[in-house]
Amino acid sequence: IDWHLTTIGYGTLMLLPLARIAVALAISTMLPLMLIACGGDGDGNTGIQQTPSAVASTPSTALPTTIPKDDLPKPVEQAIEMAARDEDVNIDDIAVTGYSEEQWNDASLGCPEPGGVYAQVITDGYSVHLIINSTEYEYHTDMGTAVVRCTP
Repeated sequence: IDWHLTTIGYGTLMLLPLARIAVALAISTMLPLMLIACGGDGDGNTGIQQTPSAVASTPSTALPTTIPKDDLPKPVEQAIEMAARDEDVNIDDIAVTGYSEEQWNDASLGCPEPGGVYAQVITDGYSVHLIINSTEYEYHTDMGTAVVRCTP
């Protein structure tokens, strides 16, 4: 068979359906193997653990879940105290909606000021999410006493 024919001959018409069958067979054989290789167990579990975000990425009308203020890490408590001073409210008027341990890329604690210069050192700390008078606030801390407000 000459594969460079410009006209479709009888042999080419027969080859086309066989090629389609071969492709369909290859896909049906390889697809399950690719899914298994991606870590799926057939029940929708991929083995990847996801951590829920402390702040929703889309607005929600539901009230956020708040975290009790007893036994919070000291840097998180300091962020709450700073928020109370910033907004001139009582600490009891602040809802803690989440906090997480973080590693900041520099001493700005993930909230650099425009034109600011910061030590380029990995800094352990916390991201703290609060609600005061229906407004969400985010504060970042180090593991000591440094606290910065990241939202206006």
